[in-house]
Amino acid sequence: MKCFIHANNVQLTRGFRAQIANRIKSALCRVEAKVKFVVVSFQDINGLRGGKDKQCKLKIVVDGVSNVQIVDAQSTPQAAFGLALGRSKRALTERIKKPMRHYKKARSKVREDMTELTAEPA
Repeated sequence: MKCFIHANNVQLTRGFRAQIANRIKSALCRVEAKVKFVVVSFQDINGLRGGKDKQCKLKIVVDGVSNVQIVDAQSTPQAAFGLALGRSKRALTERIKKPMRHYKKARSKVREDMTELTAEPA
């Protein structure tokens, strides 16, 4: 899984860049085979005015399901990344589980229909 990190008007240290890559790998380790790549981009929205102005966009490109894109803004890039990663992990898990849920539901419906057909008539 490849991880691309972009920063627009935000200073990111080498340590924080390495931490981003490690946290993404550990968060997505269960679905790593399905993930093509991850793009993390940071932007300073308000400039020097202050406030919740560090925005983190996290995009996860996956085989077989639609891409996950989460945008979050906080006062620091670390906080914005942490929230975006948690939200994207939950969203990705739901998108991958959803087709399986429909498959299991359809399969149980077929089993119910089969038991009705094989039951002895009254």
